[in-house]
Amino acid sequence: MPWQSNATIDFESIQMPLQLAFLNCYNLYEPSAHSKRGPRTQRGYTSKLSNLAGTIRQAAGNQAPDVVGLCEVGSEQAARDLAQILDPGTYAVVWSDVPSTTKPNEPQPGLVILYKFRRISRTISGEMKDSPQNGKRHKWIAVEFQLGRKLTDIVWIVVNHWTSDYKRRVSAAEALRVTSAKEIGMHFLSLTSTSAEAVILLGDFNCEPFARPFVGDPRTDRLYAVRERALVIRPSNQLMYAYNPMWRRMGEPDDYEVSLQNNYVASRPMGTYPRDKKRQSGWQTLDQIMLTKRLMTGGPLQLLESSLRVHPPMGNCSDHHAVCVSLT
Repeated sequence: MPWQSNATIDFESIQMPLQLAFLNCYNLYEPSAHSKRGPRTQRGYTSKLSNLAGTIRQAAGNQAPDVVGLCEVGSEQAARDLAQILDPGTYAVVWSDVPSTTKPNEPQPGLVILYKFRRISRTISGEMKDSPQNGKRHKWIAVEFQLGRKLTDIVWIVVNHWTSDYKRRVSAAEALRVTSAKEIGMHFLSLTSTSAEAVILLGDFNCEPFARPFVGDPRTDRLYAVRERALVIRPSNQLMYAYNPMWRRMGEPDDYEVSLQNNYVASRPMGTYPRDKKRQSGWQTLDQIMLTKRLMTGGPLQLLESSLRVHPPMGNCSDHHAVCVSLT
């Protein structure tokens, strides 16, 4: 068998759907682990963990998802602390680690995948991540999971936190995001088709679905994320064509005349990150979940698009919304 398990798994008894969520944890460091960021006290740390866990659970319909992608996590221990609050004793942790830095009191955050080890299992050698330069943080980590007994019952999950425009020229930041997209595309094109055709990409991409990293030339950029399902499922497509259901979540949620009704409350959020944080307006869709062809055509899982949820953070624990989706 190509997988190693943290517990005895009876794959035949596993009932789908499989639920996945993602949340930017907004500087989740242990108390005072960073000179400028994160909680200062144990009380503040505990409160942040509780609010992050609550946000994830609410996005998942008041339950703990089977897989949770996280970014801006300061240590593996912080990830384990969050997992314990989210659903005690049920999660294993995949930790990207943090690159060395010239400022030990200002460590970079890392990427995390939490997964319920009685539901799915990591494969022995299926892990890949980028190689950041000059002490910069990791931008993505890809991990392969086993979902059943067959060799084809595998899925790759890629958690992302691409370069932001913060303190950078927009053109320079975009070039770095394009690089991340190419790295991911090239990784999966280097694998066998069986291993590479079921891929879930989730994370804070720091750009919207229509941005350059997703809509370049698939022959050279290697990753092409689209809004048209037909482009993804057609027989002749490239392996790294991905369907991005977040395209449909970018506009106003309701017709204008509906919004004029007394006590109107929008039926869903307009994005995942507000340009104007104080007014919660000017929405951007930076946090996304994308899927490749095999996850839309019946195996080993299939997208349940109606399950897609975006949920605001509790108690200012994050500056991003959580996103969640199920696959059956």
